[in-house]
Amino acid sequence: MTKEKLTSKKKRIFEELDSIRFRFLTTLIVAMLAVTVFIGGLSVYEVDDYIQNQSEAFVRVTCDNEGERINNSLKNMEKSVTIMESYLMDFFKNDADIEDKELQKQVIESADAMFTDVVKHTSTSGAVSYYFRFDPAISDSKAGLFYSKTEGSNEFVSFEPTDISLYDKNDIEHVGWFWEPYEKKAPLWMKPYYNQNNNILMISYVIPMYLGERFIGVVGMDFDYKALSNQVNGIKIYENGFACLEMDGAIISGDDYNSEAKSNIDSKKYLRESEELVNGMTLVLFASYDDIRQARYDIGFRITLTVLILFTLFTVIAAFVVKRISDPLK
Repeated sequence: MTKEKLTSKKKRIFEELDSIRFRFLTTLIVAMLAVTVFIGGLSVYEVDDYIQNQSEAFVRVTCDNEGERINNSLKNMEKSVTIMESYLMDFFKNDADIEDKELQKQVIESADAMFTDVVKHTSTSGAVSYYFRFDPAISDSKAGLFYSKTEGSNEFVSFEPTDISLYDKNDIEHVGWFWEPYEKKAPLWMKPYYNQNNNILMISYVIPMYLGERFIGVVGMDFDYKALSNQVNGIKIYENGFACLEMDGAIISGDDYNSEAKSNIDSKKYLRESEELVNGMTLVLFASYDDIRQARYDIGFRITLTVLILFTLFTVIAAFVVKRISDPLK
């Protein structure tokens, strides 16, 4: 074999080895790329689905917990008023007791000290006033007791009870707390109203007192609506989420019941969860889908970046391994 033929044959062998090395390396890279894309895509999909479910669960649990926290405050007030009502009813056994003026005076004096102790131990920080009133039909139109906090103070101060006879039954801001439970004949939570007797925006829990069919009076407590509003405003859901109260199908603006309702909430932009409150309102949480998607994007980006880094690293390693195999053959 001539030198030229040998050189030509060696050249063809080297070219064939280079071709094999290229095909081998290409096959490895394509295989790794396919595996990388499959694993990366599957990971992104599974994580995306997981985050969506976790976000929904987080908002649901937060709504449950916050609703329970607010309900506990309201239930404490219900408990206080129920104790007061039970204490008062123990004084009356028949119709004669109800109309006994001396017994009425005794009830007022005894209830004064007892109610103070009940409020001290069982009420909530949101309570702003407590009271009990006799029906004007059986007693004086101001018979009873009324304690309220004053602006800038956490102490309950005794005030002269409102003269019920001076106001129309439909005057909610002055005597709604008396006539609404009388008409319903059952304990009730009143809708938020501005009480003109102590100048506080409030919600009230009132129990009407009946001995059989005979109406005796009412006993109740008032909860500062702004204290309730502050609890709701303090609820934070991610970065752009918020909470508010809903009543009768309408969203109540957080700080002031009388202010314009939030009617421009786009349901497509928020994940909505709600929890019923014992006072007839509904706590509603709105979690922004933008916040939820951002969390999904952040994790998806990290997964994609990690996959690309691993693919690049494996490609370099594969090229090195193929070179180590093919060089000795040459």
